[in-house]
Amino acid sequence: ASVLGSMTVAGVITGRTTATTVPEGSLTNSGNLAITGGYITALKSFTQTSGVTTLSGGLLSAESVRISGGVLTGSGTIDPTSPILIGPNAVLQPTGTLTLQGDTQLDGVLAIGIAGPDDFGTLDEIGTIDFGPDASIDFSFGRT
Repeated sequence: ASVLGSMTVAGVITGRTTATTVPEGSLTNSGNLAITGGYITALKSFTQTSGVTTLSGGLLSAESVRISGGVLTGSGTIDPTSPILIGPNAVLQPTGTLTLQGDTQLDGVLAIGIAGPDDFGTLDEIGTIDFGPDASIDFSFGRT
């Protein structure tokens, strides 16, 4: 699917092994956005103000990615052309391997769940990560 202009998610959108492109605008999430094995490309920007974005082997790509609120969770790849911004009201929660391509400014919470020796969330940062003054790391033991 392709959307000209901007697209706002306030409810639920699930993409499975398909491509959704917002070629000339931005994508804003304040609901539940699930990218399951497919990809979403917003050529201008992806912004999350609240809600949840879940990657399950998917790809989110945009010129800029800003998570100012809510939760970015799952396993997959975030691939912007500028630094990824995770604000103080946001949670970054890998449940498998979550790959961030490029530099990241983290001012929110990095939440790592650990259920056992082979069952834990992993953040794969391809670039540098700058932990800002509001950043924190939360380890949760026993997650399933």
